[in-house]
Amino acid sequence: MKSLERELENLEAEYLVLAKKKHRLERQLLLQEKAENLERKIQRKARNRRVYQKGGLVELVFGDTVDAGFLVGMLLAGKACSPEQKVNLKRQGDKKIAKFEQQKKPGKQSKTVQI
Repeated sequence: MKSLERELENLEAEYLVLAKKKHRLERQLLLQEKAENLERKIQRKARNRRVYQKGGLVELVFGDTVDAGFLVGMLLAGKACSPEQKVNLKRQGDKKIAKFEQQKKPGKQSKTVQI
């Protein structure tokens, strides 16, 4: 009878150890999931910021009523350019962005760039 009681005590002690281990692992898993969710949220916010910034540039040049098909066609045409043409287009674009930034300085109220 005493051996059964001792065995029961050992099993109960082992159960408690395993329950604590399970609880620790569950907490670790929860913390890992929270960290992964935070990382995804940060990446999503960064992507949204890039999308809004680039969308803002499209509106800056074409206004807010640009046709999606036209825009995609323009992008495809730019993608097909030679490396030299791409460098030239980038220079032109950088100049327009700089001009816009200059117009945004205090004292100027214009929200559109003269192209």
